[in-house]
Amino acid sequence: MLSPAHPNFRFIFLGLLCFMTFGCYWCFDIPNVFQHTLESPPWNLTQTTFNWLYTIYSSMNIVIVLFGGYFIDVFGLSAGSILFCLSIGLGQLVVSIGVSLQSYWILFLGRAVFSIGGESLSVAQNAYCSKWFG
Repeated sequence: MLSPAHPNFRFIFLGLLCFMTFGCYWCFDIPNVFQHTLESPPWNLTQTTFNWLYTIYSSMNIVIVLFGGYFIDVFGLSAGSILFCLSIGLGQLVVSIGVSLQSYWILFLGRAVFSIGGESLSVAQNAYCSKWFG
């Protein structure tokens, strides 16, 4: 087991840090995978209605990122990272439930919950980089 004082520990940490947001960006594009399914029966979503799934994510992150950075400053980097990861996981779970129940509004709600942690996790990732390598 490497201790944080070991010189190779920083490189291992950097490698793991690169994968911190991998799951978030993977889940971000999940609706695009089943776009054809959502635009055909029984969903029958229009292109505009489908694009609202991406709009809710982007529009919420205009403001949420500011609160995410403040949360990291007040409660700490570890607590913020855990909260943001939990938000991403919970949001994706709600998205999956919405697809299973064929409910657009549950799907939409899941994307909103997902967005709370999405870009804020990138803020936490940048804070880790600054803390360890800055």
